[in-house]
This record gives sequence, C-alpha cells and structure tokens, in this order.
Amino acid sequence: MKILNLILVSAVLLLLFNTTYAIKKDPADVEAVKQVIQNYVKGTDSRNIDAIEQTLYTSGNYYSYNTFTKKISQMTNEQFIDKVKKERPADGKEN
Repeated sequence: MKILNLILVSAVLLLLFNTTYAIKKDPADVEAVKQVIQNYVKGTDSRNIDAIEQTLYTSGNYYSYNTFTKKISQMTNEQFIDKVKKERPADGKEN
C-alpha cells in the first residue's frame, strides 16, 4: 500500500506541477490542490474513510499497478474504499 501511495502521490504531484505552470497561478487554488493531496495521503495512511471520500471524484475510478504481477487493476471508488478499510494503516496503529 505504501508503494501504491507513493506512485499515486508522485503522479498527482507531477500533474500539480504541470498544471500550476500551465495556467495562471492563483495561490488559493494551488493551496486547495495541495490540501486535497495531503488529505488523500493522510486518509489512506490512517484509513480515515471520511477524508478519502472528500478527495475522490464522485464517479471516478481508481487505478493501481501491482509491481509483483506487473498488472494494472481498476476499481470503483467504493471498491477502493473497501480495500482501504481492510488494509493495515501505514503507521501500524489500528483505528
């Protein structure tokens, strides 16, 4: 899960970097995007479902890459949230 989060955060940060330089930067917009990314990462690490749900696009899909099987999988938001609920938090503490 940590590797998956790292890959996703890297992709989001790359998107953020490209977006912030492709359009006129409004500090409030940049801060809002940073806040969403932080909420997502903290939410998945601590299994805070409310925080995760606030960051996901309503009808979005979640894609992940398994480095062991070398396959890409796709999940709905509901499937992703169910998977996060079953995972152990990154900090090792149960909620």
